[in-house]
Amino acid sequence: MDTALAMVNANTSDNIGVITLNNPLKRNALSTELINDLCAALEEMRQQEVRVVILRAPAGSKVFSSGHDVRELPTNGRDPMTYNDPLARHQDHRAFPCARDCHDRGKCVGRSL
Repeated sequence: MDTALAMVNANTSDNIGVITLNNPLKRNALSTELINDLCAALEEMRQQEVRVVILRAPAGSKVFSSGHDVRELPTNGRDPMTYNDPLARHQDHRAFPCARDCHDRGKCVGRSL
């Protein structure tokens, strides 16, 4: 399987999935659009019963991800975690029934197992 969504590229071979974040102009900021594409790629891999998912940035990236897209944060002084936070949807990956790791070519924001 090879899938090119707007913000991620995903491919699967021999039960191994690779998801590459693909928004270098914003240093792969975790925007709603990127999180939605990431979740869609993970769901497709879940349906294919892949055993391992590697999450990475494109070759030559200076960082894996710059973190949350600050332009999507509320500007009225509200706690950002109380609004419609795309990162809450990203946490659905915890239920993904396989090993997963982040592979980067720069600094890594975090890893999950």
